[in-house]
Amino acid sequence: MQEIGLDISGQKSKSVMGYLGRVHMGTVITVCGNAEERYPIFPFSTERLYWPFEDPAAFVGTDADTLTKFREVRDLISARLHLWLNEQGIRPHPLPGWQSAS
Repeated sequence: MQEIGLDISGQKSKSVMGYLGRVHMGTVITVCGNAEERYPIFPFSTERLYWPFEDPAAFVGTDADTLTKFREVRDLISARLHLWLNEQGIRPHPLPGWQSAS
């Protein structure tokens, strides 16, 4: 993510359970089958979308191939998100160093 100008070094994966009932989720987008199966009900959300992407963490290969897979999935998610934002009439702010797929 640093390659496209995002510093996520201080971030960690969090369960959605800590947010349910405390935060309004107008749109919920799940991007993997595990999340889709484990959290099938999101109360108080107005829209639910499932965009199935391959889990790059499950990829088996060389370090170089694994990095390529992570980049591929990152770029596919970005392209799908940009398409959805476009459909919503929202123009996303470009990130430094990022070449949009739109």
